[in-house]
Amino acid sequence: MSPCSTSACLLVLLGAVLAASGFPRHRRAHSQHVSERMTQKQALIAHELGLTQPEVGNIELFSFVNSINTSCQRNNNIELINTTLDVYKRIFSSILAHSNHHHHTQGESTASVGLLDQVSDSKRSEVESALEILRDKMEGLKKHLTDMNQHKEKILDRLNEIKVDDLMAQKRALAEYLGVFQAASVIAQASC
Repeated sequence: MSPCSTSACLLVLLGAVLAASGFPRHRRAHSQHVSERMTQKQALIAHELGLTQPEVGNIELFSFVNSINTSCQRNNNIELINTTLDVYKRIFSSILAHSNHHHHTQGESTASVGLLDQVSDSKRSEVESALEILRDKMEGLKKHLTDMNQHKEKILDRLNEIKVDDLMAQKRALAEYLGVFQAASVIAQASC
């Protein structure tokens, strides 16, 4: 067996063991490409925004990412990951725009409800900062992938249909962040 297929088999086996043990999905993705700092920021966001609630984790927005984490077909997944990272960019923009709108219109009753409105004022700036760090890391990674594209029509259509202003879609995307970041990192690095 080649070193690549051995690694892939071990990763699949590890994933199956973690899945069977009920290990939370957002923690499963942690590996060499996800720093401890990013994991801590993700945990803060998950706690403050209720990302571990069953209704958030029941439906994955980016379920195809799990196959990328164990795939040696780097070039076949680049367009897919680039589009996924674009969705994240729009989600982060939407969340942070609502946050800025909230600060400017706190006294007005016309302010729309944003995801960060459920965070206490004492934790709000810490969560915003964590979101900005995750956004910046994702954008930096996307820059490494901009020249690499392939065509995946069915999934691309589904990704483009994600309603980035929908609070549940935002929660699900944030809950899946580390897994998507890991997959994008695997693709960005030299692989098999």
